[in-house]
Amino acid sequence: MNDPNVLERKFTIPARNRAIVREFRKVMEDGYVDATGYLRKPLIGKTIVFAVTKRHAETLATLIDNEFAHLKPSPEIKYADYVVSGVGQGEDTTDAMARIRRFKKEISAGAGVGQHAGHRL
Repeated sequence: MNDPNVLERKFTIPARNRAIVREFRKVMEDGYVDATGYLRKPLIGKTIVFAVTKRHAETLATLIDNEFAHLKPSPEIKYADYVVSGVGQGEDTTDAMARIRRFKKEISAGAGVGQHAGHRL
């Protein structure tokens, strides 16, 4: 029997990636209800992608960046980027902190990463 973790690292399913981006966009546009019953509406801003492999993270970041391209002040600014955690086998993480610093310094199309507004439903 194949280990699901090994399969996850070997295969990227385009339809699943598109579904992830659709769900991300839905949450960004409509918000979500947290465990306490508050409707949380994330402010549109930059996004850092974490995934099982570097390749998968790059793919998702590119798809998200393209999905929100209309919000970017210029094409060279990234809406989404990725960072590799260092947990995966063979992943190159030497530039992770430099990547985060560069990403945070770029002019953003909206609010900062991780900001949200909310109210109770």
